[in-house]
Amino acid sequence: MAAKLRGVVTNRVRESLKNLIDQTTNLTQEPSVVKSSSSIKMIRRLALARFSAKCTLLGHKVDHTRIARKACTPCVRCGAAILDQGPGTSRLAHTLSCFFGRHHYVVCGKRGQHNEYICERCGHPLLFELGSDPYSSRNEFKKKVSYVCGLLGHRVHVVKKGPEATEYACRCGHSFLKAQSDLKVIRHPLRCVVLGHYVRVNNIRDLWAEYVCLRCGHPFCFKLTAYELERDLESNLEQPLHV
Repeated sequence: MAAKLRGVVTNRVRESLKNLIDQTTNLTQEPSVVKSSSSIKMIRRLALARFSAKCTLLGHKVDHTRIARKACTPCVRCGAAILDQGPGTSRLAHTLSCFFGRHHYVVCGKRGQHNEYICERCGHPLLFELGSDPYSSRNEFKKKVSYVCGLLGHRVHVVKKGPEATEYACRCGHSFLKAQSDLKVIRHPLRCVVLGHYVRVNNIRDLWAEYVCLRCGHPFCFKLTAYELERDLESNLEQPLHV
C-alpha cells in the first residue's frame, strides 16, 4: 500500500515538473523578444539618466564636436542640445584627456601677427607670435597643458584691442578675451576650475565658431559642419562678448 502511494505521488510530481518546464519553455520563446527589448530600453534609460546626472554635475562633454548647420549640436555624453547658435549659454566640462594628456592641435590661421591653432578634441585655442612660434612648421601637433601657468597665472600680452574687448595671449599660447585693456596676468577663477565653463557664441571666423566663457574669458573654437560662413548663424550673433 505504501509503495503504491509513493508511486502515485512520484507520478504527480513528475507531471507537475513537466507542466512547469512546458510553461517556462513557452515563456522563453516569442515573449523573450519583448522582454529583451524592454530590458534594453530600460538599460538605455538608466544609462541616459546616469549620463545626464554626470553632465548636471560636471558640465556637458565635447569631443571633436562640430557646430551643426541649422540644427542643434548634441552633447556627446547625454545628447542634450548645447552650444546654442543664438544667445543661449552652455556649460562645458573640462576634457580631462586633454588636461592630463595632450591637446591635439591643428592649424586655424593667422591674425594679429599670431599663428592660431585649435585643439580638435576640446576646442582649446593657441596663439603664438609669428617670431616665436615653436610649431610654425607643423600643420598639426600634440601639446601638454602648461600647469605652471595654470597654477601661478598666465603672463599675457595684447594680441588685439577691440571696442568691446581686448584679446590676450600667454607665452604658453593660452588666449583670453577680457573687458580690461591693461592686464599683465590672468588667472583661472576657482569657479571655472571646479564647475567648468559657461560659454556663449561670440564670433564666426573662417570655418570656426568661437565661444567664450562668460566668467573667465576663455575662448573655445569648434569647426562648422559646412565649409562656409553661415549667414543664418552670423545673423543670430549679438555683440562680441567681453568679461
